[in-house]
Amino acid sequence: MTVTVSCRKISKTYGEGTLAVHAVRDLDLTIDEGEFVSVSGPSGSGKTTLLNLIGGLDRLTSGEIEVDGHRIDTMSAAELADLRLHEIGFVFQAYNLIPVLSAYENVEFIMQLQGVSRDERHHRAREILHEVGLDGLGDRRPAELSGGQQQRVAVARAGRRAHGESRLGHGTGAIEHHAKLECRPSDHFHRGHARSASHRVHAAQDSDARWPNPRRRRRLTCRAGS
Repeated sequence: MTVTVSCRKISKTYGEGTLAVHAVRDLDLTIDEGEFVSVSGPSGSGKTTLLNLIGGLDRLTSGEIEVDGHRIDTMSAAELADLRLHEIGFVFQAYNLIPVLSAYENVEFIMQLQGVSRDERHHRAREILHEVGLDGLGDRRPAELSGGQQQRVAVARAGRRAHGESRLGHGTGAIEHHAKLECRPSDHFHRGHARSASHRVHAAQDSDARWPNPRRRRRLTCRAGS
């Protein structure tokens, strides 16, 4: 089985001396291709920091992280930006949609940065918005959408790629209950797109990836101050 994410003795400390906060300390973690990992724990226990480290949004204090064969702890800022653009899909807790762009344009914009042709990105953006239950809402800007609809746009944007990748996400609590029944984010991930759930990592390597069986799901628990 292919290892998609490998963390070796990683630590992240904010501040120095008596003000030092050890957000992540000496963590070893391996995530295999197709595996789904949920990270739970109280506020301040390091969940978001861990996702930011794996996603190349923050720098390690010590240790090594490898994502899809890339040692991200040794990469330059430009190399990390390229990795995030092409290999990692994010679903942020605050959604981080571009307010002046429509839902359709938010999904399409990343593909434009990736150099996807106009016709292909048009087709893929419409297809992905359909899969997350946003037919007919693609022309609305984020302020014209509910919190749950905005989160589904974020899920769609993270699933913009033709091929699989590591996906990092926060909670789907804003998605309306009926929407969860009609189009769960998990259904979207079954098709090899993105998966968002409370502080979770889903690793898929190809467009045929499917939701892993129970043996390929794990929950990690973070403890504040440990």
